[in-house]
Amino acid sequence: MRWAACLMLVPALAQADDGIEVHARAEQPPVLVLDPTLTSRFESLHADEANVHSVVPVGHGVDAILDNTTWANPDIVERGWRAAAGLTRDFGVARLTAMASYNGVDGWLGDGRYVDLTVALTRTFRLSRWMTAWISLSISVRSWTGTPPPGERNGAAAMLSVGTTFR
Repeated sequence: MRWAACLMLVPALAQADDGIEVHARAEQPPVLVLDPTLTSRFESLHADEANVHSVVPVGHGVDAILDNTTWANPDIVERGWRAAAGLTRDFGVARLTAMASYNGVDGWLGDGRYVDLTVALTRTFRLSRWMTAWISLSISVRSWTGTPPPGERNGAAAMLSVGTTFR
């Protein structure tokens, strides 16, 4: 007995959408966010942190950065906050970032408010779909608005940061 295959073509009406659809991949590589500002000595790896970070494109490779962070360190009964704003400009080979922040710390080790001003020049390298390497040189200046808590002081720092992300 022979089997036969039959292909039936059924005409259907073609339809076109009025708008353009953009389909994004379900998995996107992580976005690398480097904060060049140094943290206070009261904030540690054990601190519970809540962060709201927004990047608003301004145009021509310039982005505005708005950042709000609150943290609490239960180990030494300290808490603090940070309100920051800045601009970043992508030059293609490197990114220049300028940030200004007003910070506060409250707790039994001391209370105080300070201003941080930071400028960073960062170069990133795409190693793979999920890995990005960076090298960054930053200069930061910290100025306390009053008498700094014990162990803190006004000052400036230069930092060279080299690293990579992992999936």
